[in-house]
Amino acid sequence: MYFKTKNILIQKEEVIKSFYEKVYFLSPHLEQCSIEKYNIVFNFNKKIKNIVAFKRDVGRLIARVNLLDRIEKSKIFYENKVKISKGLKKNIFQELIRTRQLIKISDGIYSYQGNFLNEFKRLDKFFFNYAERLGYEELHVNDTLPIESIINNDYVSNFPNHPIFLSNIQRNISTLDKISNSKNLDKNFIGLKLEKPFLVLSPTVCYHCFEINKKSNMKKNVVFNILAKCNRYESNNYKTLERLQTFTMREYVAYGSKRYVENFLKQNLKKFINIFKKSNIKFRIISASDPFFSDTGIKKIFYQSIQSLKYEIQFYLPKEKKWLAVGSFNNHLNILTQKYKIKSNSKYIYSGCIGFGYERFLYSLISQGKKL
Repeated sequence: MYFKTKNILIQKEEVIKSFYEKVYFLSPHLEQCSIEKYNIVFNFNKKIKNIVAFKRDVGRLIARVNLLDRIEKSKIFYENKVKISKGLKKNIFQELIRTRQLIKISDGIYSYQGNFLNEFKRLDKFFFNYAERLGYEELHVNDTLPIESIINNDYVSNFPNHPIFLSNIQRNISTLDKISNSKNLDKNFIGLKLEKPFLVLSPTVCYHCFEINKKSNMKKNVVFNILAKCNRYESNNYKTLERLQTFTMREYVAYGSKRYVENFLKQNLKKFINIFKKSNIKFRIISASDPFFSDTGIKKIFYQSIQSLKYEIQFYLPKEKKWLAVGSFNNHLNILTQKYKIKSNSKYIYSGCIGFGYERFLYSLISQGKKL
């Protein structure tokens, strides 16, 4: 089914990018969307029953992302201008698939082997050793969190499109016997027999750290060094390693005084700028905001922008001719510590985190033909 509507999107890069990221959450039957000069064109794999309702939802989304135009444009604070060899402007992702260094398991989920896996391990060693030299406290975490965690910290309110919830088959012997004895099992049948979920796959690393320190009295400034898998549902946005359902992230999570957290972010940003310059990587540092989905969430972008609470490290992709965020520096102020009741001397402390997405990072490095 083909459908088009009038294009009233503000023609700015941030607005268009946000629209494309969110549009596939309008309908489970939306397969493709393209923006033409005067129209937005939608292709569906099934006839939509209520076009009027869908058009209304498109209008709601357009109004939501158009708010981004009112926010001051991201500032580039530093750019390492490096010339990229013309020979590198090839499709790296397809080459990784062809040589089976990447093996697709499902949309947004890959297994790694060969040289890509070797480089993946080298990258992890680099980030681990970096944290060890600075005396950051290593922490091991698992992939799941209680649902209450992402409800209470407002993640579900801000990003209702991302969480992937976990469940189990009903604790009922008749149901279990039916499933065990069925000769025609399928996912639809099993879906009807699941309990309500109480766990969620963690969408980010630092929430584990907040859970561990929940309702605690922290007597000293501290930084935790954590590696974990993150999981976010991205609808039809899975195309390359730029956006994945399951990805690997190492985070350094700091707790302490306001000044301590600010210095933690500032000093590490300077160190990574020097490291990436020495590796001759084409990168830049920009002010940024989180990709909020909800109405209330998008309005928080104004606050993040005014306060300069988030900075991104972006590497350049020569084939795609665009920038890709590979790391972020985030000042939480005392917002999350209040939600998790983390104090020091009866006062809520401050927190911040630095996170690097391994798959994105490595994909960008390979695309530029570089190594750390």
